[in-house]
Amino acid sequence: MIDDMIIEKVENKIEIAVEKSEFCRDWRNRHIAHRDLGLIIDEKSVEPLKSASREKIKKAIFALDDVLNTVSKHYKNSTTMFDMFPDPDGAKSLLYVLDDGLLAMEEREKRIRNGNYSDDDFRTKDI
Repeated sequence: MIDDMIIEKVENKIEIAVEKSEFCRDWRNRHIAHRDLGLIIDEKSVEPLKSASREKIKKAIFALDDVLNTVSKHYKNSTTMFDMFPDPDGAKSLLYVLDDGLLAMEEREKRIRNGNYSDDDFRTKDI
């Protein structure tokens, strides 16, 4: 249970974090998790995904940091430096691999839709 002394402050910070991360939920709900059919077949009437950028991601993460540190500061008189040890290659490399995979998947789906597919387009990988 959050102490009454900071509940309003924490609620305000949570509202900010929810707002800053709205684009993330849009991508999760319509692109990653549910694969919105309108987005897949590129219907013109479908609302485009909310824009995403590194800057928006950083702002969303910092907003979450702020919520956690507000509570930690109140109860423990301490905070956590969540961005103290950045890994410049690990996460960035993963993003490049994921981007390449998404591009390859889109190209494969396009070949299948156009009827220009090969047996490899239906091959199941044993990972």
